[in-house]
Amino acid sequence: MPSLDHLRRLTDGRGVWQHARHAVPDRRHGYCLDDAARALWLCARLGGPADLATAYAGFVDHAWDARAGRFANFMTHDGRWLDPGAASDDAEARAFLALVEAAIGLPEGIAGWARDRASEAIASGLPTRHGSPRAWAWSLAAARRAEEAGLAMGHQGAELASRLAACWEESARADWPWFEAVLAYDAGRLAQGALDGAAWEPALEAVGLEALDWLGRIQTAPGGHLRLVGSEGYGQAGPPALHAQQPLDAWAMAEAAMSAHRLTGEARWRAEAVRARAWFLGENDAGSPLADPGTGACRDGIDPQGVSANRGAESTLAWLHTEVAVGRRDRSG
Repeated sequence: MPSLDHLRRLTDGRGVWQHARHAVPDRRHGYCLDDAARALWLCARLGGPADLATAYAGFVDHAWDARAGRFANFMTHDGRWLDPGAASDDAEARAFLALVEAAIGLPEGIAGWARDRASEAIASGLPTRHGSPRAWAWSLAAARRAEEAGLAMGHQGAELASRLAACWEESARADWPWFEAVLAYDAGRLAQGALDGAAWEPALEAVGLEALDWLGRIQTAPGGHLRLVGSEGYGQAGPPALHAQQPLDAWAMAEAAMSAHRLTGEARWRAEAVRARAWFLGENDAGSPLADPGTGACRDGIDPQGVSANRGAESTLAWLHTEVAVGRRDRSG
């Protein structure tokens, strides 16, 4: 199990603090659904620990409004919701995936709760209500696992797969094999969504592999390491921006590559996932590690000044998920 020391440092009875100053929780910015969902999913992957899983489940439960079929996202340091029933599409889809994963990976006391909340979300039409392609991709990941969680999503997986296929048909061309006219954050999730969507639209497997192959090639530095498209002005068909490079994007590449490896068995996809893990450990443009395996902390990114000193929840959870998805397999050969 990876070290959860820093994650514990960021966690209290309400949930997980979004931000940190260096390694100290920055309480001014409160909490958000996104991070609680990522943390709950991590606990599901690890099968616990129960105290952390319960804290994150409690936050997700409090965020859910069953009557509206919506989540809230942002909570202040003193427990007030800033946006009740108005979380972003992407945050809601991540929370839905976390519920499905918790229904599979956590002890029954939490798994039963997760199954109930996920059932309510499905009944409300939440997975197909969203307009964001990234939300569709996250919900396709959940749909692929729904049967194992004891959940029935009916036609919703097929509808999401059809929408992602339509994005590809509209935007992809020979020199730009991608789902959108620009590259944006969490890009690897769209390729992974296509691979998950192949369960309903078989042609999406080839689409996902082509898109991921291209994304890996354009994110390769001359020295061979991963050079993530930066968040300050994402690249279009021209040269991609270099800064700021975010752990979230390295994690997305790792997960998408592991999905490709699962489907094809090809060693090159495992190698791509290992390269994404290595980005956290110093094989990056800064030549400096972002992750500290000893504490489980991860710095927030690479910007023009170098590696950030701050170690917030999003970056820390991106590292921990990558270590679980790739690291243990890497060490076992």
